Amino acid sequence: MLLSCVMLGPIAGSVASDAAKSLLDQSAWWIAPLPVIAILMVLAMMECTRTLLAKPAPKNLRPVDGAELRRRLVALSAPQNHYRIVEAKPWDLELDWDAVPASWPEHLAKIKLTAVYRARMLLDEARHEVRWFEFLRTSNFFIGFNGWVPIFRWAAWAQWGYIDVVWAGLAYEVLPGVPPRIGRVHRFSLNTVAAKQDIRKTVSDAGWSFQPRLWWFQVRRSSDGQVPGALLSRLFPHWSERRFWGILYPALYVLFIAYNFEILGGWSSVTRQTVLIILLVSALWWGIWGVATKLLLYQSGPRRQQR
Repeated sequence: MLLSCVMLGPIAGSVASDAAKSLLDQSAWWIAPLPVIAILMVLAMMECTRTLLAKPAPKNLRPVDGAELRRRLVALSAPQNHYRIVEAKPWDLELDWDAVPASWPEHLAKIKLTAVYRARMLLDEARHEVRWFEFLRTSNFFIGFNGWVPIFRWAAWAQWGYIDVVWAGLAYEVLPGVPPRIGRVHRFSLNTVAAKQDIRKTVSDAGWSFQPRLWWFQVRRSSDGQVPGALLSRLFPHWSERRFWGILYPALYVLFIAYNFEILGGWSSVTRQTVLIILLVSALWWGIWGVATKLLLYQSGPRRQQR
């Protein structure tokens, strides 16, 4: 009896000591779900922002057919717009930017651009929506000579999804011969804001909705020419995308904060100072996101007349 009491003493002490430790102190594996929750939260934030930028179809307009809308979009390819909308596969339409003067290709062996912009559109006639995806890739890799001065440049950057920027780049005239030499240099700008305003207005005037997408496969037709289905509409037929992501994004944010509390010491360790810090961080997070979304909504609105 005495021996059992002596043995239970250390065991009870070790159990109490383990209970006082945080989950993170007990095992470092408890931190593994944290980056997963953070990534899911950021993805939900991006999808929520995308749904806010979507332009619904006007209720007082009867939608035109897909062929007519395609004709109107291609008609935007005017010289003063500095972009061309052409038919392309496996999507429906693609926007190409004219970055250099029209006279250049007649005299050049090669044109090298430091920024390449593409926008792709898929026309979903069943839902009367235009799915939109764009990407901007900047790169500057060159080995050669500028006169007798050797040149080496290297840089790279990529953006995709929904881009609202006015981007500047350089177009190099690469003269034939070995080693390659730089001839003329042309500075150009890509005003993606103005281009999308024209396209969004054309889509809206046709009675269709404008739906930005974050991933390339969402605007890519299948091998048999079918439009990829929307998973959310099948899982939640009575919920809109804006409602779904508008609920999931804040829920994941709350889960992220709660999980941090749980693995760092539990809710018993929460103090008034901790609560104030969390409120301050939350105000900054949601404030910055709200202002950024408001600016995107302002830019995506109708083009303002310049005085």
